[in-house]
Amino acid sequence: MLLRCELAEALRKWMTREGLLQAQAARRLGVVQPRISEIACNKVNKLSLDYLVGLSAKAGLTVAVKLAASRLTDPRRAIRATPSPHGTIEQPR
Repeated sequence: MLLRCELAEALRKWMTREGLLQAQAARRLGVVQPRISEIACNKVNKLSLDYLVGLSAKAGLTVAVKLAASRLTDPRRAIRATPSPHGTIEQPR
């Protein structure tokens, strides 16, 4: 959901920078105005990530995705239950 929100924000900024109304943006992107309204109102739950990436590309925006291993999948960063002398659980550093 966060990625969709960020793409929608980038598209809103593009519309503002270009001085486009929703109908004008819809024509330039080849979609109907109600889709642009959903982006303008941040109703991104109705739009797929692929769809927003495609619109961003049509608008000439660069989309980059950076992946990082999470603490749950990277065994070196996994949280281990290690009892401390104080009776609390410590996390490895």
